[in-house]
Amino acid sequence: MRKQFVDSAIVLLLVLNLACGGNFSSQFEPPQPGTWFVNLSLQQVEDVRLSFPDFEPERFAPGTDPRNRSALRPSNFTPAKFFGLPSLATSDRTPIGIVVHSSGYLYPRPPEILPSRVTYYDPWNTSYDLTMDTISISPRNKIEERLGVPYSALPNYLEFDRRRWHTDLAEVDRIMLTVRDELAIYLPAVGGVDPTNCEIIISSTIFWVPSSNFGPTWAGGLTENLGNQFRITLVLFYISGDRRMADWRMFLVDEAINFYVISIGRGDLAR
Repeated sequence: MRKQFVDSAIVLLLVLNLACGGNFSSQFEPPQPGTWFVNLSLQQVEDVRLSFPDFEPERFAPGTDPRNRSALRPSNFTPAKFFGLPSLATSDRTPIGIVVHSSGYLYPRPPEILPSRVTYYDPWNTSYDLTMDTISISPRNKIEERLGVPYSALPNYLEFDRRRWHTDLAEVDRIMLTVRDELAIYLPAVGGVDPTNCEIIISSTIFWVPSSNFGPTWAGGLTENLGNQFRITLVLFYISGDRRMADWRMFLVDEAINFYVISIGRGDLAR
């Protein structure tokens, strides 16, 4: 079962939200030495680092137009890393036992909280600021949309403070359990699914998925059915070219839904 984009997208152009069932690899093709250049000027990189001190900018092969979504491939594009390279390759467990590969981005790795406004640049190198406000997401409304039924008037919401970007093990549990409870209202079998039957990988940036319903593409969320277990891969944090931001928590809501519905044999509801 392959997932569709919530916002049809590619990096620098739109926010990605892709998940796929099946065994997909997301390895990068190694770049050729000396063929890359930084799209942002050194001064622009320093401007962004006022908000993200460990920021590593996107790099493109010479002649690549970053505004052309079909031109961005692993062979000519390295996505931005807003919080630098992964620092550890360790595994952690949430309080209920979900294995999380946090890549060293585990709370309270500094900086603990982002500024209320951050600076970035679009594909035309135009500077802009984004407000790091709190967002609310309703898992129940999301499954209602997939089921094609009217939205509940007063659903439960998950609220995320976007200044707090770290992987938080307790937050993983909160999202996974809330999504399970909300889905079980319409799909009672979901209530019997063990959330520890999936492992979670936090990626420092968006990642390449070689096979999807859109063909090879970059993604911010991926759900894989490995047979007797599931694996969810999530981007830590990203800002797209159309000035939208997303982080691992936002993607986890969608990928958790996919994990649960595929687990009960309702892969038709995966997106």
